[in-house]
Amino acid sequence: MAQATVLTGLSIRRYVSDEELSTDFVIAADGTKSTVRRQMALASGFKHQPIPTGDAAYRLLIPRAEIEHDPVLLQMLEQNVAVRYMSLGGT
Repeated sequence: MAQATVLTGLSIRRYVSDEELSTDFVIAADGTKSTVRRQMALASGFKHQPIPTGDAAYRLLIPRAEIEHDPVLLQMLEQNVAVRYMSLGGT
């Protein structure tokens, strides 16, 4: 997506191809410095000011060949599930 144009009550996504789509909702998964969130806040008359929580999120990709030798990891890979580990206070 090249840019997002937000109008109050209406979401418009403009793609590199100049194709536009109108939707009923927006999923803004563009990170902590979200362009979409900032534009949505400004279009609604709010000041865009994220509040630090002290939390961090990490994502990693591991090649299948690296975990095929581990039966526990391989079983997790074969199942259609999401695994999340969460902890408070970094412990």
